[in-house]
Amino acid sequence: MRHSNLFTNRILYLLPLVCLVLALAVCMPAFYTDAVPAQAQQDRPAAAWITPRGADKPFFVIGANYEGPTDWAWQMWEDDKFDPALIDADFARARSLGINTLRIFVQTPLRDDINGGDFSKLDAVTALAREYNMWLILTFTDWAEPDLLEAGELNGRIAAHLAGEPSILAYDVKNEPQFTDIVGAIYPSDIVTVPMQAPDLIAVYGERVSRADIGDYRRGEGRAVIPSRMTDEQAHVMANYYKLYVEFLGAGSAWVGTHAGTTTLDYMDSPDSESWRPYLSGLDATLQAWVNTQMDPVRAADSGRLITVGYSNVVFAKLASNRELSFQSVHRFTSHGQAGLMGTFRVLDNLQRTFAPQPVLLEEFGYPGQVRAVGGGVAGFDPRTTANLEGAVWTYLYGNGFAGGAKWMLNNFPQGYDPAQNSYGLFDDRGNPKITAHSLRHISELFGRSSPGSMSAVRPERNSAAGYAYTARDALIVGGETYSSTNVIYTAAAPSQLIVGTSAGTVTLFATDVATAELNLPGIFRLPTSEIGRINLTGLDPQGQPWTPALPRLAGDWLQIKLSPTYRYRLSVVPRAVERAVSQPGSNSVYFEQTGHNLGGEFLAYWQSHGGLSIFGYPLTEPFTENGYTVQYFERNRFELHPENQPPYNVLLGRLGADSTSERDFAQVEPFESGPDHRYFPETGHSLNYAFLGYWDRNGGLAQFGYPMSEEIREKSATDGKEYTVQYFERARFEYHPEYKGTSAEVLLGLLGVGAMKDKGWLP
Repeated sequence: MRHSNLFTNRILYLLPLVCLVLALAVCMPAFYTDAVPAQAQQDRPAAAWITPRGADKPFFVIGANYEGPTDWAWQMWEDDKFDPALIDADFARARSLGINTLRIFVQTPLRDDINGGDFSKLDAVTALAREYNMWLILTFTDWAEPDLLEAGELNGRIAAHLAGEPSILAYDVKNEPQFTDIVGAIYPSDIVTVPMQAPDLIAVYGERVSRADIGDYRRGEGRAVIPSRMTDEQAHVMANYYKLYVEFLGAGSAWVGTHAGTTTLDYMDSPDSESWRPYLSGLDATLQAWVNTQMDPVRAADSGRLITVGYSNVVFAKLASNRELSFQSVHRFTSHGQAGLMGTFRVLDNLQRTFAPQPVLLEEFGYPGQVRAVGGGVAGFDPRTTANLEGAVWTYLYGNGFAGGAKWMLNNFPQGYDPAQNSYGLFDDRGNPKITAHSLRHISELFGRSSPGSMSAVRPERNSAAGYAYTARDALIVGGETYSSTNVIYTAAAPSQLIVGTSAGTVTLFATDVATAELNLPGIFRLPTSEIGRINLTGLDPQGQPWTPALPRLAGDWLQIKLSPTYRYRLSVVPRAVERAVSQPGSNSVYFEQTGHNLGGEFLAYWQSHGGLSIFGYPLTEPFTENGYTVQYFERNRFELHPENQPPYNVLLGRLGADSTSERDFAQVEPFESGPDHRYFPETGHSLNYAFLGYWDRNGGLAQFGYPMSEEIREKSATDGKEYTVQYFERARFEYHPEYKGTSAEVLLGLLGVGAMKDKGWLP
């Protein structure tokens, strides 16, 4: 956003909306079975986070722009307004929404402090970022500074001070540089290549403003274009290049008008723009000099730190010299509605193609809650529409491999003169979360544990909203008034949003409007209706407090749930097989009074021949159908009957160890040569040592437990609350009990079956 005095003047661009749908796969509630396995979200980006999204699921920026507390936006660095306690509260609110990155700005009061050798305010903010485990994008020179050497010198001193500061994700050269900032800057005298300050291109394209007319131009049309410090000769060059720039934009606009579904960036790719190549080449070389002059001191002071430029001017964002940046950043603000969304998505897609494999970050975006009305006054927008459109942007970014986004902005600014600028916040004038903030909290939670999915086409809806569906293995995000699929039907009173997620066999639901959600229970939970016992529905109110929802209605296979806006619902379906059973007489069946369940047939044979009670524990269910297979849960695992396999592989163990750690990221170890007490597994990059290795070997090894999924770690037991050394395997968790050293109980198996059933809501 472009800042003017304390405020920002924003140009609204047209933006498109996205569509979202949900789905789950084997061993989980299923909305969509054609999907990639879930990966754990990295809370901190690895060194290679700016590579295209792949199987390793790199860090995704869920960000917001931060100009300070609500009452003091654009004034946060001033001596009488800098308040670490208020900033602390804002950082806490941001983190509560799942925001992992804040973009802040070096403004004139902070500049003056730093020029006086005082970094205390900046240090206080970086310390808060560390405390809340958030990243900062620091944008330099957020004022009109034409002298690039002076800007670069200050940037270098800031970077030297922050070298090694762990909270800094990236440096941003400048917020929204425009033509006059770049072409009209003061370059060092030793820089030879500044084509847009030399007259050569005037000979190529012809004169648009004559030398004789430059005085009149400066006093009139060019008053806001030509800096007063320039000589008439310098002004003559800049005036002609500015006129050419306006002509280029006009040519691009005319071309887009005859080429549906395109933007000016597509015109720049087209042979139809060939005549503009010399001009764009000169603009590109000038931009390169502009960036390097300000960033070379930063690179020297803080080598390796990521560097970007936050462009609202998409022509500058497209220029090839930006490839020298660490990643690309663009700002987009459009009118409400589907057409605006589509315009933004086309710009993003073009930049992603242009700079592949570098990532593209949507560094500023958002929708205001109100604007100036035609004829005076203020026209407001439905807050459900804001959540609908911004949710579409988030899901488009995540589903299409972008580096992330940053909402403009964290807080409202009620003291401003511009109704739109005053109402962009995720939090309102009193610091309360808006509907779009509640939505972001649920979206960020899903992105934190789910691999990217796919986006449907976007359709226009009433109230300037959009209809869409984003589907992933364990997430569904729907925008619009209605949605229907094999397993989910959604109907709302107005165009809004439905967010559905699954984890460990439970389903969460969230809506931004009064709505009805109908769920196909056999399709989602992979459990026949005849085997469904209890249906549990719990909830949290908008403040996160426990709340009892109205009872859902079951009609055949479909469960109908009435949803209240911004309330969270959690659904679990308990199989009849969990209920205590009666003893089944017979020689091939054993009844366990301790848990009230029978064990018989092939499961009994497997249990007896592979370790029995000490390895698997007691049965916790009767056999039942789950995901198309007959299964039975035990304290420490799950048996699965696979009749397609010949014995002894017709009974397989569930991968409960892998399932329970799917959202965790365990550091691997360097390969080493295995020996009697240590063994390395290249398949997972983990090792097995001493007592755990001995237990693994004695009790079935790979076939029984699978590969190690972690190293030995310290972890508190959910059973007794004590901390133990544990290690996770595909089908088990080993626990070391030094109090039993030298006995058979020195290594015990964790109660993964109990844990899985609790996660599914089957056990209290």
